[in-house]
Amino acid sequence: MACAPKVRSMILNPYNPLEPVDDPALFFGQEAAFAFFRQNLVGAAHHHALVLIGRRGLGKSSVARQLRYQVDDRYRVAVISLGTYEISSEEALIAGWIEDIRLSLDQAEVSTYRLPEWPEDEEASLRDWFDTVYLDIALTALRHRHLLLVIDDAHLMLQAIQRGALPADWLHYLAGLLEHHSRLDLVFTLDAAFEDQTLTTELMNDPALHFRLAELSLADAERIIREPMDQACCLYEEGTIRQILDWAGGHRFCCIRFAACSFAAPRNGISAGQSLNTI
Repeated sequence: MACAPKVRSMILNPYNPLEPVDDPALFFGQEAAFAFFRQNLVGAAHHHALVLIGRRGLGKSSVARQLRYQVDDRYRVAVISLGTYEISSEEALIAGWIEDIRLSLDQAEVSTYRLPEWPEDEEASLRDWFDTVYLDIALTALRHRHLLLVIDDAHLMLQAIQRGALPADWLHYLAGLLEHHSRLDLVFTLDAAFEDQTLTTELMNDPALHFRLAELSLADAERIIREPMDQACCLYEEGTIRQILDWAGGHRFCCIRFAACSFAAPRNGISAGQSLNTI
């Protein structure tokens, strides 16, 4: 791999297979998924969650983070990354949600000064407070806009219910929130291993609101490999991109992982091809 005249050690590796893509300039492909969300998020009330289903590594979390750039201006998106949570109780989960909602509204430059603090009355129903106080005030702050809660890695809630960390009726409670608030919408990203549970769960049992994430086209996979390198003013060794595509196909995680190894190879005193052969 060749680089423009820069000190190589000062060029950050633009590939990180372990982190979802936040920057829209570094996200490529999945137009069909975004078309699905734009088709279904048109200002109407929903009584079911929209569900993005896919195998591990196809980019569900990255799609979730790109939704704020893809849906129309009627929606304010709050991404709730359950993979960063320790789901030990319903109280802990709601506490995390209200913090993520506040942060997302701040980033969208929505006034949050009226959002209520955690209720002091320990005898009060936390569910009722979140439903009739917190969400009411949050939606009022949004005026006519919708609040789109994108629950990333939603299968972690299913697992928490199975082990007793969340009550068995938690998803029924979430369905009630959609009934109560016409400008609240839910999107779940779900590992494909849990797809069978969607049709037996009230909140997710509308197959018309399911989308199965596919692997990238080879053209989009090549863009994922090539364009971050171009932005870093570097070039791949001849044949490296073809080799990555032969091995990774359209699997997003594998494309990024192989590209990351190729970028780092010269720093480790080996060629990109040698680096790929060790993976």
